[in-house]
Amino acid sequence: MDRQRLRDRVATMLGFAAAGGAILLLGPAADASAGAGGAGDRPAATVSLQAVIRDFNERGTRGGHPDFESRPSGGFGLTLGLVEDRLDEDGRPVFSGEGRRLLTPYRNAEGEAIAPAHADPSRRDAEGQWGTVCDGGVQSRHSFSSWFEDVPGVNATGTLELRLERAPTTRRWIFDDRMDPELRGRGGFFPINGSLLGNGAGDDRNHHFTVEASAEFTFDAGNTGFIEIRSADDAWVFIDGRLAIDLGGGHSPAKQTIELDRLHWLEDGQTYRVDLFFADRHRAQSSLRIETDLELRGLSPERGAPLANVSAE
Repeated sequence: MDRQRLRDRVATMLGFAAAGGAILLLGPAADASAGAGGAGDRPAATVSLQAVIRDFNERGTRGGHPDFESRPSGGFGLTLGLVEDRLDEDGRPVFSGEGRRLLTPYRNAEGEAIAPAHADPSRRDAEGQWGTVCDGGVQSRHSFSSWFEDVPGVNATGTLELRLERAPTTRRWIFDDRMDPELRGRGGFFPINGSLLGNGAGDDRNHHFTVEASAEFTFDAGNTGFIEIRSADDAWVFIDGRLAIDLGGGHSPAKQTIELDRLHWLEDGQTYRVDLFFADRHRAQSSLRIETDLELRGLSPERGAPLANVSAE
């Protein structure tokens, strides 16, 4: 872990402790909220991502989708390789036809879970343990194609704002359903309770939906950056159209990090696109957490037009 990221993590823990009422005695320290350029380079307090959310009915109900409330062939759990390594020409993930259960995650030298495709023994990464081949509860490429596309009679579409708040005294931004003012009392990531297609029969929550959000960033080779996702169920992150985080399958909350210096095709000073895809497919739970030290610029998934960062201090 680089020194700046370690300092940010320590500062975050101290900042959250202070917010919770702890009394901290600290020596003199520089204000990390001012960037290298001083006051003119202050990071945004909030980054806003405009997302598209699609609601589905579960299998076995009228108009139900076969992939929602389906049981995976290899059992529930983290299933990697369900999607191809590249987005299609429309910027959507493509079902690969087959995945594989991951029983123990691959980890970097700091113990953070990483995608096996980006593991590097020269960096002292630890190998994980694989399980059985598994379809992840996805019926087919055709059924998967409607997850992130508007299909009349199959899903209902709305918009959702994901607000990433800057952690105190750091250059790190976090969205967490456990901390978000509108979501933290709902017991998970449930942004459309009572709306779109409505809650399931006898249910006080609206499960069975997908979310997609896009952003861009400028790569700084001197401060390479990272993105970390925790989700239940499926979540995938693509950077420059290539798979960087793979958290597929119906699973309890699982976490994965991508350090951008592992993506060897990124060039210093160039602008790249990030695409996040998420699905809640089972009633058991739903969670989503995003953490990054990249000051993202939100994009509309439909238009690709930049949305301004808001609440800059």
